[in-house]
Amino acid sequence: MTGRLVITLPLGDLPAGQHTVRWDGRSASGANVASGVYWMRLHGAGAKAVAKALLVR
Repeated sequence: MTGRLVITLPLGDLPAGQHTVRWDGRSASGANVASGVYWMRLHGAGAKAVAKALLVR
């Protein structure tokens, strides 16, 4: 694990509730990233969460 930022997804303002966030497996420069485990940090108005995703190519 390198702990580097891969991409920031601008989601804008979302209402309270469940939402689906889609990531196409590309870095901020547009390059495909390698298969592996990726950690996501999500934060909004008064709420924070951490989740992990497995990318398999």
